[in-house]
Amino acid sequence: YEVVVENGGGGAGSEELASAVSPEMQKHLESCVDNHGKMIPCLMHPGQSYIECIDGCKAIQKCPDENSQRECRQLFDDNEDERNSCEEEVKWCISYREQIILPENDGAIAVNNAKIVNTSENNYHSQRGYIPWTQHCIDSSGLPTQTPGQNSVPGPDNLHNCYHSDGSNPVQRNLSGPYAYCGIDSDDDGTATPIICNTTFIGGFVSYNYDPRYRPWYTKTKEMQEPNWSEPYVFFQNDQMGISYSHPIYKTDEDDGRKVFVGVLALDLTLTGIASFLIKNYDEAENIVAIIEEAEPNYLIASSTGTTGVKKVLKDDHSMPCPEMEN
Repeated sequence: YEVVVENGGGGAGSEELASAVSPEMQKHLESCVDNHGKMIPCLMHPGQSYIECIDGCKAIQKCPDENSQRECRQLFDDNEDERNSCEEEVKWCISYREQIILPENDGAIAVNNAKIVNTSENNYHSQRGYIPWTQHCIDSSGLPTQTPGQNSVPGPDNLHNCYHSDGSNPVQRNLSGPYAYCGIDSDDDGTATPIICNTTFIGGFVSYNYDPRYRPWYTKTKEMQEPNWSEPYVFFQNDQMGISYSHPIYKTDEDDGRKVFVGVLALDLTLTGIASFLIKNYDEAENIVAIIEEAEPNYLIASSTGTTGVKKVLKDDHSMPCPEMEN
């Protein structure tokens, strides 16, 4: 499962490198690795999106769900009890917008209310960085590890070692802190202070520019403002088919008592068990048995051959596989 908190521009790629807010944040620029374990800078590229705050992400607006969009005073002007009940169902969302980076000199246009921002591939400090989302090797206690033999998932050699995504280079990450990565703590006076940690990247075998606020399970929950199950879709981290159960999270504004949407608690379920069942029961069958999602895009959920229905292809030519990405 994962808990995603609405922190506006505080997510991936939200700050320009030239104006990093602190040395602890600036250090994240050098914390990414490619599939082979090579250290690479965490830089965004043309075509990628990031979140930009509106009014410092302090401004809030009514959430897009039907209950929140009602004008309670107009609907129940003569009935105070019903008006109060209506207003209790109104949720408020933090205001931010999606921005898209274009190559240098391509101009700026608006697409779906997203402002297009130019950047230069050659100007290191004009590019935008991001805080990476890192996948870790996990031991039997559920803690990150890179100690040989302690990885709960066996590698290609079945020795339970921790390898980078290429399956051959062992993970030996010894980045020293402080990194502002572990969350926020509140002091006695109410001041928010970053929790500093030095072991964040231990066992981290791959890093991504990942912002869940673009993902369909998150946007659907924000739009509906109620618990829901997703349709089958491809998981970002492992390219497996799965479904998600998502539940909105709220806080009460201390000043005006408004119910503010602050994020999503999501539980992911892979569908690999269905493939295992088909393989076990129909392995020697004369025909191939497959389960296909009825709704478009008609995903292949599982088959008795064990064939995966997911592969990475070029956006403009689905017949061509993607080249190996750096991160």
